[in-house]
Amino acid sequence: IHDIASRYAVLAAQAKERGEYDLAQRYVDKGLDVVADQPDLLAVQQNLGAQRALQPGPSQLPTSAPNQ
Repeated sequence: IHDIASRYAVLAAQAKERGEYDLAQRYVDKGLDVVADQPDLLAVQQNLGAQRALQPGPSQLPTSAPNQ
Protein backbone atom coordinates (compact mmCIF):
# COMPACT_ATOMS: atom_id res chain seq x y z
CA ILE A 1 0.00 0.00 0.00
CA HIS A 2 2.86 2.38 0.77
CA ASP A 3 4.34 1.61 -2.65
CA ILE A 4 1.08 2.67 -4.28
CA ALA A 5 1.07 5.96 -2.37
CA SER A 6 4.72 6.53 -3.30
CA ARG A 7 3.90 5.97 -6.96
CA TYR A 8 1.12 8.55 -6.74
CA ALA A 9 3.68 10.96 -5.28
CA VAL A 10 5.99 10.38 -8.26
CA LEU A 11 3.13 10.86 -10.73
CA ALA A 12 2.03 14.03 -8.93
CA ALA A 13 5.56 15.47 -8.98
CA GLN A 14 5.91 14.69 -12.69
CA ALA A 15 2.58 16.32 -13.50
CA LYS A 16 3.56 19.39 -11.46
CA GLU A 17 6.83 19.71 -13.36
CA ARG A 18 4.87 19.68 -16.63
CA GLY A 19 2.64 22.45 -15.29
CA GLU A 20 -0.39 20.16 -15.01
CA TYR A 21 -1.35 21.33 -11.53
CA ASP A 22 -4.91 20.01 -11.54
CA LEU A 23 -3.71 16.54 -12.55
CA ALA A 24 -0.98 16.69 -9.91
CA GLN A 25 -3.58 17.57 -7.27
CA ARG A 26 -5.75 14.63 -8.34
CA TYR A 27 -2.77 12.28 -7.94
CA VAL A 28 -2.05 13.75 -4.50
CA ASP A 29 -5.68 13.32 -3.46
CA LYS A 30 -5.78 9.70 -4.65
CA GLY A 31 -2.48 8.92 -2.93
CA LEU A 32 -3.60 10.47 0.35
CA ASP A 33 -6.75 8.37 0.17
CA VAL A 34 -4.45 5.33 0.20
CA VAL A 35 -1.99 6.55 2.88
CA ALA A 36 -3.14 9.75 4.61
CA ASP A 37 0.26 10.68 6.05
CA GLN A 38 2.59 9.76 3.17
CA PRO A 39 5.43 12.33 3.48
CA ASP A 40 6.18 12.68 -0.25
CA LEU A 41 2.53 13.29 -1.06
CA LEU A 42 2.25 15.86 1.72
CA ALA A 43 5.35 17.63 0.36
CA VAL A 44 3.95 17.73 -3.18
CA GLN A 45 0.63 18.99 -1.81
CA GLN A 46 2.37 21.80 0.07
CA ASN A 47 4.44 22.66 -3.00
CA LEU A 48 1.32 22.75 -5.18
CA GLY A 49 -0.32 25.17 -2.77
CA ALA A 50 2.69 27.46 -2.93
CA GLN A 51 2.87 27.19 -6.72
CA ARG A 52 -0.80 28.10 -7.13
CA ALA A 53 -0.41 31.08 -4.82
CA LEU A 54 2.30 32.45 -7.12
CA GLN A 55 0.27 32.09 -10.30
CA PRO A 56 -1.70 35.14 -11.37
CA GLY A 57 -5.46 34.76 -11.39
CA PRO A 58 -7.67 36.17 -14.16
CA SER A 59 -7.90 39.54 -12.42
CA GLN A 60 -4.13 39.72 -12.06
CA LEU A 61 -3.24 39.07 -15.70
CA PRO A 62 -1.66 42.00 -17.49
CA THR A 63 -3.97 43.78 -19.87
CA SER A 64 -2.90 45.28 -23.14
CA ALA A 65 -3.86 48.76 -24.17
CA PRO A 66 -6.55 48.93 -26.83
CA ASN A 67 -5.36 49.63 -30.36
CA GLN A 68 -5.84 53.20 -31.40
